[in-house]
This record gives sequence, C-alpha cells and structure tokens, in this order.
Amino acid sequence: MPVAHADPIADKLRINDLLLRFAHALDTKDFDGYADCYTRDGILQHTWGRHTGRDGLADAVRKNLSAFHRTQHFVTNHLIDVEGDVATSRANLYAVHLRTEDDPAPWEVGGTYRCRAHRTADGWKFAEVTIDAVWQRGGKAELGAL
Repeated sequence: MPVAHADPIADKLRINDLLLRFAHALDTKDFDGYADCYTRDGILQHTWGRHTGRDGLADAVRKNLSAFHRTQHFVTNHLIDVEGDVATSRANLYAVHLRTEDDPAPWEVGGTYRCRAHRTADGWKFAEVTIDAVWQRGGKAELGAL
C-alpha cells in the first residue's frame, strides 16, 4: 500500500539521484559512499560474484576497483517504478576501466542495472542491485580483479 505522504515524482527524482551518486562514488573511489547507497543488508549481484552488507560491499568494491587507475560509469535511460516504500528500477550502464593512465585497451562493460530500493529513515537506499553484463571488451580475465 502506498505511503500517504509520498510524492511519486519526488521519489523518482530521489532514486534517479541515488543511481547517479552510486556511479559517481565508484568513479571517485569513494567506496564507503558507494556502500552508503545501500541498506545495511544490501546485496550486489553480478556476473563476477555476490556481496552482502555495507561493509562487505565497501570492501569488495574497494578491492576490485583499486586495481584500476581510473573508471568511468555511465548510467542512462532510467525506468523507475515506485510503489509505497519500495521502488524498482532498470538503467543501462556503460563502464570503462583503465589499468594505467594511458591504457591502450581498457576493460569496457555494457549492460543493465536492475535495482530494488527501499525508503528508509535516511532516504532511499538500494536493497539489491543486479548487474547484467550484456557485453564486455578488453578482457576481465586479464585483470585478476573482480
């Protein structure tokens, strides 16, 4: 049942902002800020593994992305549905991972983020994020990370 005080447009804007903060935190290597985008028991599920809880998420993402000199994550075409205190979203992703400053062959990933978010006392937070990689170029296997 929807929350009486909820404003669906404002909620969609807040969830859109959450998706953008999530990607920005990855690219600025703010791994604690990234984990703060999740509920305390939040889940990240992707082709390369599953991580649960803010501490586990921060540690896993720190370990995985610290191997790269820089990353850039694009999140586009957000589709957000809000029903009360739960929201689902789907967004396209394009991520570039540079091993060195002048990396001639970055690891690129294209796919989707499928997310479930909950309204909390601290605002909207992801309860679960699933990354579906549709394509990759540059070879994750070469990296030893993720």
